[in-house]
Amino acid sequence: MSGGQSDRELLARRAQLLARARTTVGASGAAQPLTRFRRGDASYAIERRFVVELATVLAPTPLPLTPPHWLGVTSLHGDMLALIELPTLLAETSSASSTVAASARGARLLIMVLGRERREFGVVIDAALDIATSLGDVARATSELLPTGRLVSGALADGTRIIDGDALLDDARMFLVEQSPNNHA
Repeated sequence: MSGGQSDRELLARRAQLLARARTTVGASGAAQPLTRFRRGDASYAIERRFVVELATVLAPTPLPLTPPHWLGVTSLHGDMLALIELPTLLAETSSASSTVAASARGARLLIMVLGRERREFGVVIDAALDIATSLGDVARATSELLPTGRLVSGALADGTRIIDGDALLDDARMFLVEQSPNNHA
């Protein structure tokens, strides 16, 4: 017991706090619509303002010595675009090998291009689901519940994970940095 509370009371209070519904609000204070998508068995959502476009592209050309979530690069509208495997980044699965194997067959992939004011990278998806406009059923998650809490900011009532777009776009793992042999951190 801590501070006079029993374990049962502490757990009941924690459950009560986690059960409160909240909404995602932007800088204007208004609820932000979410774009939902599926990859593998999981569904995700991200604020609509981070979605630049949906596109179909040729499977990527792998880049040597990149992390597993980096599938490689592809061409989109004549520009090179990095492709990311979100479940691998979130350490939920290692499905990159199936996508890379598909590149040998010249397969086309559905991607969601993310960015703020320009195309920053693409996330491979299986399907775009819908746009959620009512966010009253959004429950904020804590890092205790979601080990990937720095990128997953909450969940919808159906278990759809809400990706924090700002955190994803600013995540250092999204950038390839040249490592020199003399550069030891």
